Amino acid sequence: NRIAKKFGGGAYHAGVEIAGSEWSYGFTEEGTGVDENLPMQNEQHVYRKSVEMGYTLLDEQDVDRLLYRLSNEWVGTEYDLCKHNCCSFSDRFCQELGVGAIPTWVTRFADAGSSIEDAGQFVKTRVNGLEKRLHIKRHVTETSAAVGTLLDGVDEKLALRSRAHTAVETANGMLDNMDEKLALKQKVNAVADGTSVVAATVWGAVNNLTHNVCKSDTTGSSQMGKHDVVGH
Repeated sequence: NRIAKKFGGGAYHAGVEIAGSEWSYGFTEEGTGVDENLPMQNEQHVYRKSVEMGYTLLDEQDVDRLLYRLSNEWVGTEYDLCKHNCCSFSDRFCQELGVGAIPTWVTRFADAGSSIEDAGQFVKTRVNGLEKRLHIKRHVTETSAAVGTLLDGVDEKLALRSRAHTAVETANGMLDNMDEKLALKQKVNAVADGTSVVAATVWGAVNNLTHNVCKSDTTGSSQMGKHDVVGH
């Protein structure tokens, strides 16, 4: 503290004396951290100096009610060396008493530590934020890759569907051609059947005509021969 005092501050323990008692705050495992001692007799610290803060307008009962409220608010397990310590309690107590804030050289070390802690917390927060961003970026990259793979699969399915559709159209065209060929074959068969019937009919007619002609010639010749025999 002798060295730190040259720079305008130090690491001090602080308490507030009022009505013959000194009140301070420290760490406890349970209950309130507010403690009462005889003035300048705290065995855990070495007394250095007293600073007159003036007079409070509160009466004894008001002070008791104030101490009761502060005792419930300042829990021992919430003690923090830089932000929630004996100096911050003494400053709060003095302001509640209406005598103003304690000197800055008493709280400067704690304030500096608090600033360093805040800076460290800020850096930690930024690092955590950066890690989250990197994690999100990595997640987005992985998601993009997965989406790309899915799209590739969709493209393959679409290409396969297009091929299948083309094959179906080709098959339908082949079936249509086959139907046309079958219809043409049926027509040809019908024409052939019709031709056969006509041919058979003509052939039958020719046979009948030939048979009749031959029969007529034979009958005529006999009659002429008979006539000739009778005439001579």
